[in-house]
Amino acid sequence: MTHASEKDVHSPLRRFLSRFARNKNPSGGGEPIRIDAGFRSWDDAKKNVAGYESECFFERVRNAAEAVADGKAVYERESVVFDKIQYSWPLLASLLFAAANLRRLRLIDFGGLGTSFRQNRKFLTALEIPCEWRIVEQRQLVEIGRREFTSKYITFYNSIGEALKDGVDAVLFSGVLGYLENPYRILSEAIESGAPCIILDRTRVTLEANDIFAVQHVPPSIYEASFPLRAFNYNNLLSPLREHYEVVEEWASEVQPGLQTTGMGFLLRRRQGPA
Repeated sequence: MTHASEKDVHSPLRRFLSRFARNKNPSGGGEPIRIDAGFRSWDDAKKNVAGYESECFFERVRNAAEAVADGKAVYERESVVFDKIQYSWPLLASLLFAAANLRRLRLIDFGGLGTSFRQNRKFLTALEIPCEWRIVEQRQLVEIGRREFTSKYITFYNSIGEALKDGVDAVLFSGVLGYLENPYRILSEAIESGAPCIILDRTRVTLEANDIFAVQHVPPSIYEASFPLRAFNYNNLLSPLREHYEVVEEWASEVQPGLQTTGMGFLLRRRQGPA
């Protein structure tokens, strides 16, 4: 199976960028986000933010998840509630692909309080197969999740290693890799898990020769916060995975993050023999 080179991917990326020249709110709202670029490293960007470690952020995430759990909202993402589910159809197809052969889905979802499960629940439960949604998060959100959102399907863990338990069928990173300080280490842990599938969605990819760093400012209408973010060079992102996985499919995410990048998703299947 052949894979796109960095040069090959530039053309579709440029087409997507030409359609989405203005930064949009990645949570689906109409108010533009603001992104300050030009930082030399993650640490350089981190000096200029106030974000994922704030009590305000944890409370916003909890309240949004609670609204959905209580039936007061239909869907939430990144602490914003919606009255209609915003599907990522390629993500759903990837989840069904992961479950198809094994007739079960033991999935590790890196980040959140169950957004992706609730987004796709009607399809996953219709399969009538065992489904375990194991969420890995920061300590504060794990405590909230265990106390308020554990269910028949959803459980919470502090690390991928802790979530492995009796094995895993897929690992999901949806809109989270660019906000991790050490994404390549986390990807390495996902590879070492031996999961038959790894799924990436809403991951920022750049045309630049190297990863780039910036600060994303949340629109004040949502809440006051800013976060460091990373946009990945295409080959930098996929190279660690390709030794053990093949790319089954890749797609452009419907939500475009700006910063002269495009959102991309990937379904990867573990190789059965030598790479």
